[in-house]
Amino acid sequence: MRLTSAQFEALQAMANAAEGKSTTTANEPAASGKGQQDRRKASESVRVSGETIERMRGLVGELIVGSLHRTEWLQELRGLHRRLGALAEGLRARGHESSEARELERDLFRLMGRLDRGMRDAALTADDLDETLLQASLAPLEPWLLSLRTVVRDAVRTAGIQARMDVEAADLSMERALLTSLREPMLHLLRNAVAHGIEPPEVRRDAGKDPVGVIAVTARALGDQVEMVVRDDGGGVNRAALARKLDCPVAELDDDERLLAALASDGVSTARSSTQLAGRGVGMGAVLDGIAGVGGRLTLRSRPGEGTQFTLRVPRRTTSGSGVVVVCGQTPLAVPIHDVERIVRLQEDDFVQVEQARCVEHGDALVSARSIAELIGDLDEPRADGRGRHTALLLRSAGARLIVLVDEVVGDLPLVIKPLGPQFEGVSLYAGCAVEPDGSPLPVLDVGELFRRARTSRFSAIEREVAADVETESDEGTPAPVHALRVLLVEDSMTMRTMERNILQGAGYEVITATDGREGWTRFAADPRIDLVVTDVEMPHMDGIELCRRIRQSDRGHTPVVIVTSLASASDRRRGAQAGADAYVTKGDFDERRFLGTIAKVVDAGA
Repeated sequence: MRLTSAQFEALQAMANAAEGKSTTTANEPAASGKGQQDRRKASESVRVSGETIERMRGLVGELIVGSLHRTEWLQELRGLHRRLGALAEGLRARGHESSEARELERDLFRLMGRLDRGMRDAALTADDLDETLLQASLAPLEPWLLSLRTVVRDAVRTAGIQARMDVEAADLSMERALLTSLREPMLHLLRNAVAHGIEPPEVRRDAGKDPVGVIAVTARALGDQVEMVVRDDGGGVNRAALARKLDCPVAELDDDERLLAALASDGVSTARSSTQLAGRGVGMGAVLDGIAGVGGRLTLRSRPGEGTQFTLRVPRRTTSGSGVVVVCGQTPLAVPIHDVERIVRLQEDDFVQVEQARCVEHGDALVSARSIAELIGDLDEPRADGRGRHTALLLRSAGARLIVLVDEVVGDLPLVIKPLGPQFEGVSLYAGCAVEPDGSPLPVLDVGELFRRARTSRFSAIEREVAADVETESDEGTPAPVHALRVLLVEDSMTMRTMERNILQGAGYEVITATDGREGWTRFAADPRIDLVVTDVEMPHMDGIELCRRIRQSDRGHTPVVIVTSLASASDRRRGAQAGADAYVTKGDFDERRFLGTIAKVVDAGA
């Protein structure tokens, strides 16, 4: 990777400015304009490795997080200044004028002013540095896509068909690290278009098509994201062949979303035989994993005789941005700001009932209105304020709009988004996690997943009951209960609570939740139908160890208890065993299949 001389000088100037230095060294006079031009001609760029750029951007991210902490400290100083002013005013009212108190108040005010100005300057410098590094890490997208033509030509030659690849992605760029991660998924999609999409020339002629097939790759910017479309004009996915492989009715594959999930199943391929291009059943699962690994999404549209279209939406950059912080109950969440069109306040008569769905008029269209509790689950329904107004976000995604009701919009916040750990694999609700000014984690919602849930009404009560009837079969090797056992899940982290609840519900368990040990104990004591308790350890009000002890001392002390916690030391495990826990699962080693296997063993042992 190369930095242009202008970018390198900008970085040097920022570094010197941060240390209070001049950009000219003490022993060297300022060079003349001609001398600087000569040096630029002699060296137009400086070679810097991509790894170094990424490390520098990571450090800039830490600077941004640090500035959030300093903002919090400044707010605390302002609070102290107000208290000091009130104290001085109280002394004056009592006739105890204090010149020392007045001087201290003025000094503190001047110090806050200097600190505020310094923080603003530092924040601007960090933003400028981040943008400069981002520009240095970007690569034009169209040449990168054109470089994949060689793979398509080789695949066409191997398959014995005729096809060309068209590319349109002018004036777009992405981070080189993202392009590196996307290379294999893109190659899979292009090879699939050749192996499964484009028909032989004679078949195309008989169908009235040009014997030369077309694989078109286009890209466009959508805010801070890039949408790439890989489309072929072939015969479309052979749903009948796929249904035979899966031993299911063809009608089950009519929906494109189900079709994509079926294609991603292990060992599934519609090819008649295994070749270099197809038939091994490993391609589409790897594509989904690769795209999800960079925070992207993949959708499919396939029509018989017309062809297949894969649409990728991936971030243009990887680390930082801004987000709108909302509160739902007592849970803070962040929404990427590029997905938020505006914040709206709605009266009850703004809602329009269309069949059984709530909508709001927006321009000439009706926009679906859903509460955050409906889409996420495990949250209380947002309530109107004292004047009967509902607070909501108007979200947009790929041309569609959705209104999401929340309790409160706190404001916007710079986000340094970190990827979720391996224990969150398969949790599609979150794009990552950021850090609040006080250091606490802030889950960042994946807006595309909110739209998907709104479209499918996946978390409506009726469909949850239907899903429980049709999804009780688990994967091979994953135990599923014969009947719906009732599980009490006690976890203060909303992210972990959502993930564990979804896993348990997917395996056929009935799940009720609590957000801390005290609430968990209240729910346990009030519900004699609870068959199993799954609990975290570190929680407010009452921890999981104390909850386990109380359960063991109750008249239902035989109820199995499984601890799931980040505490992994031998002493922590001993504490859990001494409290009476039946099993101990660490979050760092969390695996869905082992987790469900542990649950099944504990239930069987207690039966």
